[in-house]
Amino acid sequence: MGSRIPTLARAHGARRRGPGGPWLGTEDRSQDHSAFGCDATCLPPTRFLDLFLYPRSLFVSWIGNLGIQTGVYGVGLWAPALLMLVMKVQPEVASFWMIFVNAGSFVGRFIFAWLSEAIGRRLSAGIVGLGAAAATVAAGLYPSAMIGPFSVFGSC
Repeated sequence: MGSRIPTLARAHGARRRGPGGPWLGTEDRSQDHSAFGCDATCLPPTRFLDLFLYPRSLFVSWIGNLGIQTGVYGVGLWAPALLMLVMKVQPEVASFWMIFVNAGSFVGRFIFAWLSEAIGRRLSAGIVGLGAAAATVAAGLYPSAMIGPFSVFGSC
């Protein structure tokens, strides 16, 4: 359910802008194709095998989604166990820490769903990737960093 909410938010935003979606602006240009003597019935049907007409795009999409899903499920499923084994914390504490990780992920999905429409998917994905890399490096370099009385990376 959590992964569908940004999609629903985007669908609501596209419906709010009109039938043409965000790429046609706020004007209704859905009938512009009739100037070419064609309506929706004369378009060729799409087949599953049409996916393979663009192998580079298909490969990038598959590998990108595989990497994203591996990261998401790797963190979500293994992080509490790794926290218990590596940092020697109780299972309750590890689960409690993961509540905040998942809450941050939930909020981040909304923010970056909006941001991808505002500044574009490529730049938004770049910001996410660089932010994740910076956080990983910072966690490795400063494992016991504190902000006030709170541990930044959970190792104190």
